[in-house]
Amino acid sequence: MDPDQPAVVVKGRSRRRRTRDVKAEEAEFFTAVDEALSAHVRKTIDSLRPTIAALEQRVREQVTETLRPAIEAMAALAERAFAEHPVRRQVATYAARRGWFLSPGMPLFDRELESLVESDDREGVDAHLAAIVENGLAEIVERVANVSPGRRPIVEDAVRAHRAELYSLSIPALIAQADGLADDVTGSHLFTRQGRSRLKAADALNLRIDMAAATTAAAMWALAGLEPIRSGSSLDMKSSAWAEARELEAVGPLNRHAVLRGIDLTYPTRENSLRAFSLVDYMAGLPDVVSMLPAKEPPGEARSAREGRRKADATTRSKPRD
Repeated sequence: MDPDQPAVVVKGRSRRRRTRDVKAEEAEFFTAVDEALSAHVRKTIDSLRPTIAALEQRVREQVTETLRPAIEAMAALAERAFAEHPVRRQVATYAARRGWFLSPGMPLFDRELESLVESDDREGVDAHLAAIVENGLAEIVERVANVSPGRRPIVEDAVRAHRAELYSLSIPALIAQADGLADDVTGSHLFTRQGRSRLKAADALNLRIDMAAATTAAAMWALAGLEPIRSGSSLDMKSSAWAEARELEAVGPLNRHAVLRGIDLTYPTRENSLRAFSLVDYMAGLPDVVSMLPAKEPPGEARSAREGRRKADATTRSKPRD
């Protein structure tokens, strides 16, 4: 055995120990540096918090002040719109008799339309509303899809048919989708009854909305928006009555029953197709309108509330007076 071998082994072990010690010292050093930097960063952030908060507050105040005129103008516009609910009711009813439905997506104020209605300019009303609907077909597709995504491809097909002037295809498809949207929103179909227990959408809304409590300007404005399906339109008239009124030009040239039963062969026109689009758009906006109105308590909940009030009154009467 080589007499120098043990010394070499000892030197190797010593070298490895020194290496480990150096690595440990490096680790301790970097740990200390990391902690010191972290502490410095935290201290810096803490020192800046008041400055950041003050800056944030100044920015918020400046933004609020900048937007204040716009906010006040929007509030005034809404107040003005709500105050004009009688005009809205009159215009909505007139338009519905012509087969048009004024949806929430249409202009809030339309003085030209109001003037046309006031002067009983039927052709002018038809042309004015046709232009609005025609220019908003893409937005109508999106509004319908937001309420009922599965109806998007059908309404998109109707748009393609309309632009290809295939109005005999677009109109029946849109009338069917409007009926389905009414069922989605109210639980009832727009034009028909389903047996004895299913009511038309108008009747279902009357059961859901607390008409007596709809006394605010906003609620009255919303009720005016519901007038087309509460009071009726050219679309939901009986075909015989519609035909007589149409000869007198008292109603619009589109009637659901006459179209779907094959009675009216003159319905495939551009304006009638746009009327059908306005109906679908109106039904898609119905949830927004209904949300502005006070709801009736369901019978069970109303009964429970009355019983709760009676028990509370009885408990109050039974307590001894001081």
